[in-house]
Amino acid sequence: LGCEGCSLFNADATNTDEIVCKATLFSCLAKILAISTMNNHPSHPIPKNTRERRGPLFPWGAEKTVNLIVKQTALPFLELLTKDNGTATPVSMKVNYCCGTMECLYLLLKDQQKWDSSFEIVDQKPTSNPQLSQHAAAILAPLVVDVLPDGKENQRVNPLRSRTLSAINAFWEWSYELVQNGKQSSIKSIDQAMNVVMPCQCLAAALNAVRAARRGKAQNNQNANASEIDISTVSRQLQSMIQNEELQSCRPKFLNLLTLLCLAYPSASAGQWHLFLEQSVVKVSPLLSILDEGTSAIGSENFEHKSWIALPSALRATSTLVTAMPFTLWISGEARPSMRMSGGNFSSRVRNALLDVLNCTLNLMTAIKDRISFGWLSNETISSHAHSMEIVMIEVSQIAGKLCTILPFYGENSVLLQPASRLVQCAGDIFVESTKMIVSKPLITEHELEHTLLYKGISSFSNVITESLGVDSSNTVKVTTCSAPAEKWLSDASSYDFIGLLLTDSCWKFPSSKNRIDMLSSVAKRSPWTLAREPFNLASFCHVCAVQCRSQNDVDSRILGLKLIESFILGRKSFLANRISNSMVFSVVPETLCPILLAALEDHVAAIRSCAVSSFGSFLKHDWVDLFLSDADSVKGQHSIYWEPLECILSLCAANEEEKANVRSSSCKAVGDICTACIGDTFREKEDDTHEDVSFSDDFVLAFTCKICEVMINALTDENASVRSMALHAIGNTALALKERCHERSAPQFPSMKHLFPSVCACLGDKDEKVVANAIRSISHIAYFVYCPEYFSEIENSTLAALHVYRSLLSDLSEIIKFALEDAAGEIPRELTWKQRNGAKKHAWGSCTTLGMLLSFSNLLPYIDDSLAESALSSLFRCIQLSNVINEKIVAAAIKALEKLPITLWHHLSCKCDSIGRGLATCFGFLQERKSKTPHNHDVESLANLLLISAKRTDFCSLFLIRESVPFSVEYFYQWLVTHDIEAGVLEEIADAVSSQKVEQILDVSVVQMFLSRTIQQNRRQGSPCKVKIASVPLDGNDEEGDEL
Repeated sequence: LGCEGCSLFNADATNTDEIVCKATLFSCLAKILAISTMNNHPSHPIPKNTRERRGPLFPWGAEKTVNLIVKQTALPFLELLTKDNGTATPVSMKVNYCCGTMECLYLLLKDQQKWDSSFEIVDQKPTSNPQLSQHAAAILAPLVVDVLPDGKENQRVNPLRSRTLSAINAFWEWSYELVQNGKQSSIKSIDQAMNVVMPCQCLAAALNAVRAARRGKAQNNQNANASEIDISTVSRQLQSMIQNEELQSCRPKFLNLLTLLCLAYPSASAGQWHLFLEQSVVKVSPLLSILDEGTSAIGSENFEHKSWIALPSALRATSTLVTAMPFTLWISGEARPSMRMSGGNFSSRVRNALLDVLNCTLNLMTAIKDRISFGWLSNETISSHAHSMEIVMIEVSQIAGKLCTILPFYGENSVLLQPASRLVQCAGDIFVESTKMIVSKPLITEHELEHTLLYKGISSFSNVITESLGVDSSNTVKVTTCSAPAEKWLSDASSYDFIGLLLTDSCWKFPSSKNRIDMLSSVAKRSPWTLAREPFNLASFCHVCAVQCRSQNDVDSRILGLKLIESFILGRKSFLANRISNSMVFSVVPETLCPILLAALEDHVAAIRSCAVSSFGSFLKHDWVDLFLSDADSVKGQHSIYWEPLECILSLCAANEEEKANVRSSSCKAVGDICTACIGDTFREKEDDTHEDVSFSDDFVLAFTCKICEVMINALTDENASVRSMALHAIGNTALALKERCHERSAPQFPSMKHLFPSVCACLGDKDEKVVANAIRSISHIAYFVYCPEYFSEIENSTLAALHVYRSLLSDLSEIIKFALEDAAGEIPRELTWKQRNGAKKHAWGSCTTLGMLLSFSNLLPYIDDSLAESALSSLFRCIQLSNVINEKIVAAAIKALEKLPITLWHHLSCKCDSIGRGLATCFGFLQERKSKTPHNHDVESLANLLLISAKRTDFCSLFLIRESVPFSVEYFYQWLVTHDIEAGVLEEIADAVSSQKVEQILDVSVVQMFLSRTIQQNRRQGSPCKVKIASVPLDGNDEEGDEL
């Protein structure tokens, strides 16, 4: 098969004969490859013998296989046909010659573990997690030239990538030209169908492999280049072939190919939206026309129509194309000037196309709803088409959910809100109608129900509602908020039937069905005010919760009930953040739901106890006021407080009372959240119009803190690391809340905090990384109650022990930072796992914050060695010096810690060590390196100003003398002083320093003169006497103003 050098044919053979023979040989090679890969498919039994399992080609390895087949034979042959070698080979012959070669490339590019040989990629729904085969990686993945010291790979583009994709693109264009030229009048025969099928298969395999390579680690630093495949041309060709009446049987292939094109090259494909979505009086949209025809097919029950067969692929392609479109840039309104293209305003064109997509989707969903209402999905007539109907429902629900979440609905885009909200409304109506039809069916089991088409319709369209609410399939709240269409629908009367259905047991065949409870949880989590809109609704919701939690023989039902309560409590918490008032939403928790949760704390199932205790962690301040204080006005002391709820939760933190570690861990975490709610001032503002602002008394806080600390100190010795970690979380939250309370008002002593402190500090030596991380955080908060001047006493017996702990903390935290820096900079090679290295980073940035907090207690400076403070500061400065190679969070934490240190610390250390000089060198080295503004520049400049004010002659001498260890530009330092117009007093100290004998020896005379001249000028400007002797200034006859910027 070699195309260069040696020939396999005799001298009489013509060029055409050689090409025909090679094309035949490639077809044979494709059969060999197909057989070779069969042994690797999961559907075949894997032999024990490794060599037999690999097949005949795999012992070479993927790279050698690709080199022999692709590089040495296939690509030269294809490129020979592309150049045409001076002869005018007809397109039909080119396509026939290339089929065998393209089949070889197809088999190497597609992932044999993912795709069965009986199903081609182009005929299947694209997978959400494509895998890159070893052979595809050898063709497409970048080549590693070198590995840099920081572990990153220096890569270059694989030359086989562009050659292979260009060859596949050429084969596609030849096939398209062959079809368009009308050389084949029909594609019914097998040979004629290959003119379309094989190019689709090859292009689909290539696009899927490109997509997998982009998602994988191999393509990390190499963006897919749209020029490898002519996206614009291929898109126009796909549009033409989708609309070609003679190719309707292949329409699903073309639509799936469009989907893969959008997934592999989203940016370039989005630019072709107008070819598929835009329509007018004279222009038909290929995708939307199929959606309209599919809607008509549902109405007429014509499931043999070709548009119905292509409908799932059309919905998938529409969804993928819409997802790829950058709406933030295109129709963002005032944020970006309208882009204008030929044919009118670009933003208006995009909005009109989106309106058409929304209307087509709504029409399709309405047709499905009407069929459900007529009992059509329950009839046996559809049983033979149930699978295709299920796929259509899944696809249309997915595109509806995306349209409601990714589109902008503000400003000029508000025209999209009404049709989008109607999509959510229609999904709710389908949910209601399907549930009613299920109730009317003869008695069946719940297992049988799950296999009916009606149940699958409920599952599909419930995803539209949950996605619009901002809740994913696992019923966890996403970062995003509830979408505008969902909010509009829930606030409208059109949602009343949907909410009423969820809250009425009689409307359900199985009232405890997971579909119902999950949907109710989603609504409660995102829109609790919907359930509290009427007293009857809220009472019904509480009844559902109570019934679920009373199911003694059904653990799953009790868990679902508790999850439902937890969803409502979490939703109410975010509901409060939006400052929407509804007294019923707040009063129902302590009055109705809390007794259910307290009973669940004593359940014999650990999962139920864990779920119940987690809900208590989301209680608000007023909930605890109602629980602790039965009558707030009459509370005068600790004896009137009802402690039982808190004591029940605390009992679950103790190993001697709760045997399950996960319950103990959840309980400790809940205690931490309870402390934040009860003690902290985060909810000092009125939570609603019916509650007055109630703060717990100091006596209560003192008693509350003692109870917490008494249990948590024992939890710190728990054998389970997760329990110890969450105990530290609770202690840290308690200390932080107390600290915030003390900042706002005078507060009593908290001896329990001091008692805890040594035990918390001992956790720095724990083997578990999370325990150490939480210990570092907790120390920064508890230290306030040990070392702050208001609490630190020189006459206490524990003072010496506290100072010893303080010195140890400074040393230990500095070592933690040093460890992470040495590992990140590669100064000391360590064989750390990814998890260990990640833990070291977290410990480092936490240590920076805690170290800054400890150093802020300037009242302790007389009791410690200056060298200890110098070492701690040096570790913080080192974080800034290595800002280019370490984690950004460590840099940010170190800068914040240094910038917040009191000036008394710098005054104390001035002239005693080189900390101020080292700090100045670090700041100006950082500022010089990052001349462009970064988030840290302002803080570093503030720190530099603070150090300059505190520095004396000796400190500036240190600044210039340590330039070799902490490099910075003296010229930049001078320019910065001039730009910021530093006061004369600082300049005089610098002038004294540069005039000293040691500094003069290492600085150029011009540099010394520069500083001295600036000092004289600044003194003249400010009218103050100059301390620098004029005779000592070597002006050399030049005007001092000439040294200014």
